Amino acid sequence: MRRDMTERPGRSLFCSRRICNPPGRWITNPAGAIRDLSRPANARMTRVLILLLILLAFALRVYQLEAKSIWFDESHSLNRASLDLLSIASGKQIWGDRVVQDTTHVPFYFFLLHFLIKLAGDSDFTLRFLSVLCGVLTVPLIYFMGKKLCHARVGLWAALPATFSPFYLWYSQEAGMYTLLVFLGLLSVYCLLRAISEDKAGWYAVYALTATAMLYTSLFSFGLFAFEGLLGLLAAWKRRRWSILAVFVIISLASLPGLWPRLVWLGPERVQLKDYNYWPGILFDILNSLNFGLSLDPTGLLLPNLALLVIFIIGLLSLAVGQVGNLSRRTTRPRRRWDSSLFLLGYISIPIISLYLVSLRQPIYRGSRYLMIISPAYYLGLAAGLVAIKRRTRPIFLLCLSLILGGMLLSDYNYFFSPDYHKEDYRSVARYVEDHSQVGDVIIGASFDSWAFPHYYRGHLPMVWLPRPGKDMVADVQELARQYDRIWLVGDRLFEHDPQGRVRAWLDDNLFKTTALVFPSYGSSPTLQAYLTTSPLLDHLPAVQYPLEASFGGKIALWGYDLPLGVPPAGERLRLTLYLQAEQAVEEDYKISVRLVDGEGHLWGQYDNLPLNGAFPTSHWSPGTIVREWCDVPVQFGTPPGSYWPEVRMYRPGTAEDLEVFVGGESQGKAITLEQVEVSEPTSSVSLAEVPIEHHLKASWGEGLRLLGYDLASRAYQPGDGLTLSLYYQITSLPTKDYLLHLQLVDRTEAVLAESLSPRSPFSNLHSSLSEGVIIKSQHSLTIPPDAPGGRLKLRVSLVDLEGEPLPVRRHPWAFWASKHLDLTAVRVSERERSYQLPPIEHAMRADLGDQVEFHGYSLESAQVEPGGLVRLTLYWRARQRMTVSYTVFTHLLGKDGSIWGQRDSIPVKGTYPTTGWVEGEVITDEYEIPVKPDAPPGDYQIEVGLYDAATGQRLPVFDEDGTRLPGERILLDQVITIR
Repeated sequence: MRRDMTERPGRSLFCSRRICNPPGRWITNPAGAIRDLSRPANARMTRVLILLLILLAFALRVYQLEAKSIWFDESHSLNRASLDLLSIASGKQIWGDRVVQDTTHVPFYFFLLHFLIKLAGDSDFTLRFLSVLCGVLTVPLIYFMGKKLCHARVGLWAALPATFSPFYLWYSQEAGMYTLLVFLGLLSVYCLLRAISEDKAGWYAVYALTATAMLYTSLFSFGLFAFEGLLGLLAAWKRRRWSILAVFVIISLASLPGLWPRLVWLGPERVQLKDYNYWPGILFDILNSLNFGLSLDPTGLLLPNLALLVIFIIGLLSLAVGQVGNLSRRTTRPRRRWDSSLFLLGYISIPIISLYLVSLRQPIYRGSRYLMIISPAYYLGLAAGLVAIKRRTRPIFLLCLSLILGGMLLSDYNYFFSPDYHKEDYRSVARYVEDHSQVGDVIIGASFDSWAFPHYYRGHLPMVWLPRPGKDMVADVQELARQYDRIWLVGDRLFEHDPQGRVRAWLDDNLFKTTALVFPSYGSSPTLQAYLTTSPLLDHLPAVQYPLEASFGGKIALWGYDLPLGVPPAGERLRLTLYLQAEQAVEEDYKISVRLVDGEGHLWGQYDNLPLNGAFPTSHWSPGTIVREWCDVPVQFGTPPGSYWPEVRMYRPGTAEDLEVFVGGESQGKAITLEQVEVSEPTSSVSLAEVPIEHHLKASWGEGLRLLGYDLASRAYQPGDGLTLSLYYQITSLPTKDYLLHLQLVDRTEAVLAESLSPRSPFSNLHSSLSEGVIIKSQHSLTIPPDAPGGRLKLRVSLVDLEGEPLPVRRHPWAFWASKHLDLTAVRVSERERSYQLPPIEHAMRADLGDQVEFHGYSLESAQVEPGGLVRLTLYWRARQRMTVSYTVFTHLLGKDGSIWGQRDSIPVKGTYPTTGWVEGEVITDEYEIPVKPDAPPGDYQIEVGLYDAATGQRLPVFDEDGTRLPGERILLDQVITIR
């Protein structure tokens, strides 16, 4: 198809380039632009700038690429791409148990994604990386198009909005064909221009391939192909080379097998133009998306959009009169070139008009992404307008540039950080179900949610996607309710199969709803409901595994509980069933807390929630009705096999103050301990990457034990603070004897300041039950001595046998030497300022608490207070000796009948100075603010104070100055508090 072309001056875009005067080294491109090749420094700078924009575009598109959950459209891509090639080509889709035919999407994108998933898996990063790649490649390609069409400077300025475009960013971080479509559309147009101007068969072949790929990427490429066909027709007419049209015939024939079955999507219905809001609503939607993307509220953006449209029009006019094509000062006179201007106008208008004509039969516009293919032409026109304005007036140019980049960057910021633009958050839905579900539950949802939710769900519950072939949905749900204890209804697309809402109505009317959550997102918001198939509200107490008569503060009775018959493994959940009853009308909502502890008091699992997941709070309870509460306690990963004890508490959520527990009228402290439960060995199938370790290590002890890492809540402490260390091990071979873990706190001189010898090491009395390869966790506590010096102290661990002989340890696998201990990390201890002199005390009193603490009096800011106000109280203590227990101070405002109308329990000095940090003779000034209940009646009240062990609830005994033990183990302050 090539021939020698000697064109006359002034030939159009469709003619080959001509070379002028070699001495001047000027080349005129098909649009009449003149490039100065005698300035290699400018060319190098342009290449550097383009490279920087490419890097910026890549960084922007991969930033937080996996932060947002995939939404429905992306799950559609995952659905198609996960099938075999024949199914992809035929448009087959599998939603739940249903096989449907996709009549709207052509397969090329899904082919590419299919091979990418085969190569790198189906992570969110992999699913979206193809879109990222196409979004990045569009940046240099738009530069080359601008250079070809107008001038390198126009291409460079067009690459700038392409880099920061929030429209491109949105779809570059989405597993969809849209950025591929933009890239292939621009590439096909560029190849067509090269083919027409250079008349080379190679460029025609490349164009045919890219245009065919474009048509097989999206049905919405037909408008751009129509524009390309018009270019080909004009070129053939100008050159009298009708053979050029053969290329378009070949492309059409090659695309017809993939496009023809999809044409039925247009449907038989006709929509009247007056009922279809095409002008101007859709045009404004497209314009706003091109300018500011989807992550800025278009309300109030009419003027900025019109301002950018004016810049675009200026660009078209400047191209038409030759003000952009003749950028060199060596040009003797401007030459009018309408080709580039008409080219950009056709690039934009023909796809819009084509979509409009098709929409006269069936509306197919569902968002600006369907016309995203025209965006390169818009950015090129915008760049031409900037170049033209810059030549006239720099201040206005800077203002226009600020408007463009400022709006785009603000929209980019919103996309990343504003919750209003989060996509459908199926990840959070799946995590919630994982954290709150139990064996005996079932998950149901609409079949259209059968890819997005399972993509994130890592649990083991059965999943049923409605509708199932040959089954009525309501009857299907009724059968599931007879088989399972709880139904989780996920997603928000059930209405597409059940527009009358029969399934949801049956669930609401016949089952007990415990959960109703909405996960807000841009567009539709996933929902989650949970229904108990048997009512938790009972008229009488059923047969209970462990009967009990306990009371939480005289308000809520606990009549017994059930424990699971099996032995839960570490990492799973322990289901505890409580039978509770309101003893009186309860005005407050209390939370239930279940904590799984070992014999040393270490926490291995915790459940905190309002009753029935907040669906039936205690303020709604009627006296006499028994409430069956299921508490699913998550057992921590790596919990060693052995015996543990559940502790049950009830507390006020606002203040975290526990209700006192009474059994048989006797106080049991703040918690009631239930029967012991056994936890079995953690699973060994978990990979090391899934182990939740804060600080990783690769140390090993000689007898088959690897230390994987540790958790340490803080590295900064004060004297008296408690230090809790968690260690993670992997058993590589079974030990031959028992070992104990020796934990030490060592100063710079290697002096041991504190130490503990824990029997709960992974090699103590457990080696006969542990399997090789299993990962387990151990917890250890150490108290910083009250007289510990300030500075950096080393935390040291070692394993010793029963005779005290240490087991050699290597910190690194490649170490040739072994040591007797392992220095884990350093902690910093700050010194405390201490006082040993009593200050002036407003109300002096004297009492001794357990021969450990002296009480010397108190001060009150005011003895009168309003209901809902604060009683400000200062207590004065003196330590009689060092203490090994961290005691809690209680301060209660008591009515005449002894009922509590205000309470504040805390570690001394607002939780910052535990009694384990006190030294003998030290004086502690301890301030409290006791909140008074808003409904406290007017009258006189008293304050009681004292100390108790929070772990057991036991109060320290109190003796007056004469040595007489005071009743209730409390100190009654002598100042009366008046509530007005």
